[in-house]
Amino acid sequence: MQHYKDAIEARIDRWCAALPAGGLYAPMAYIMKLPAKRVRPIAALMACELFGADPTMCWTKLWALSCSTTSP
Repeated sequence: MQHYKDAIEARIDRWCAALPAGGLYAPMAYIMKLPAKRVRPIAALMACELFGADPTMCWTKLWALSCSTTSP
């Protein structure tokens, strides 16, 4: 599980670093850095592995899911 967490953390860091500074993008970076934004992607990658799928094939869909949803 730790390797999934590290991979997701690195991907979020790269995404946030690519955002323009300040303005409308600051809230997006803030939300993506919340710890809750890691739970669903980690669970989905673990489920891929559990059912015999290659977790690396799920990255694009998981990333879209992480960026498009918010935590309650």
